[in-house]
Amino acid sequence: MIPVVQEFLNVSKQTVETGTVRVSKKVEEKVEDVSMPLMQEEIVIDRVPIGTTISAEAPLSRYEGDTLIIPVVKEEYVVQKRLVLVEEVRITKRTIVTEFKEQVKLRKEVIEVKEEKKD
Repeated sequence: MIPVVQEFLNVSKQTVETGTVRVSKKVEEKVEDVSMPLMQEEIVIDRVPIGTTISAEAPLSRYEGDTLIIPVVKEEYVVQKRLVLVEEVRITKRTIVTEFKEQVKLRKEVIEVKEEKKD
């Protein structure tokens, strides 16, 4: 018999301190002038009283230049008394002549006067 030999390798690692490092943090401040354009819009609201009667439809919103005009309407009841000529009744007076025939007894008194002469 021939002996067989085998080798094994065992590898390991070890931490070895070789030196140190120190890290520090520092904040520096520096003042600089900055110029930047800023835009701002203002809204100007004007309430303009009108007080006129309009047709049956409300007017639409519209622009006049940069101004948006929004109409504000309200409904009002209007009670109105008025005369309405419903009809005319026409009455006309007419004279109508008709012939009337009938037999009628009429009476008449007659006086007879006789004079007698005397001789």
